[in-house]
Amino acid sequence: MADKRSFRGLLIAFVVILAVLVVLSIGIDFGLSGTDDRASELVLELRPDHTPWFASLFELGDVTERLLFALQIALGVGLGVYFFLRLKAR
Repeated sequence: MADKRSFRGLLIAFVVILAVLVVLSIGIDFGLSGTDDRASELVLELRPDHTPWFASLFELGDVTERLLFALQIALGVGLGVYFFLRLKAR
């Protein structure tokens, strides 16, 4: 019985993960920009002559960055659901 519940919980988590990835992959902009971008813009606004200490080794595209962030969220939600169901089963 517990295996069936765990499987159902993991299936629900997988569907949620898939839905988040689909929504983010089609490029819907919810106006959620990262704090790194906001901080950089604010620094440049307050001190236009600011020179960064170092540059990034590589830049990710917007879509790749969003997908990695969505994957991070989905993994967190999936783990949370899994452990919640495990504790509830006890």
